[in-house]
Amino acid sequence: MERFIKPVPYKLSMAKKPGLRGLSMNQQYYEAILQLRSPSEKVTDFVVSAINRASRKTLVSRVVTLKTGVDLFISSRAFAVSLGRRLFGCFGGSLEISKRLYGLSKDNKRVYRVSVLFKPPCFRQGDVILYEGHIVLVSSLGRQAKGTDLDTGRRAVIDYKKDAERLEVRKSVVTKLHPWLEAMHPETFETRPVYNKEYASGLGLRQGSRVRVVLSQGRVYAVDC
Repeated sequence: MERFIKPVPYKLSMAKKPGLRGLSMNQQYYEAILQLRSPSEKVTDFVVSAINRASRKTLVSRVVTLKTGVDLFISSRAFAVSLGRRLFGCFGGSLEISKRLYGLSKDNKRVYRVSVLFKPPCFRQGDVILYEGHIVLVSSLGRQAKGTDLDTGRRAVIDYKKDAERLEVRKSVVTKLHPWLEAMHPETFETRPVYNKEYASGLGLRQGSRVRVVLSQGRVYAVDC
């Protein structure tokens, strides 16, 4: 069930941010809907800041909060499209821009309303994900997500359209260096071989060193110190 939030100024209630500039003369007027789905706090910060720094003609007439996110009804098509592209360029994820015919203007020109749908990825910079069978440490987001394959140490490019699973990073301790590297399993507390020993060899680990690890298919992968 949608919940409609009325008067001006509006807030992105999920983040409890400073009020958005509202449209007081005609609260039904809008040219675009910015649809944010599962937005993080950084995303909502970015949106609120962009709207409050925009031209005085760029106003928010309505905010509708949903279980999956929030819809902002904005007075400028160009601003909404530009903001959607900036969000995608900064945070990555998925961006869909569509338009529908709304009517005709006084000079008989077609008038369109635009929907800008933005959804950030399920992972953030610094997260470790399972992607196409590989364990990847995410180093940057943007139009392309990039990271390091923890098996090989090679650079990895992540396609937002493909499935990725965020893995929990745990604390562990190096228990053995020779004949192979071992670390304490964070759940069973047993000593286990570190599966990505080629990558881990570049971390400068010593016996007793603290190390962050992830688990996948029962294997222990070293992430960093």
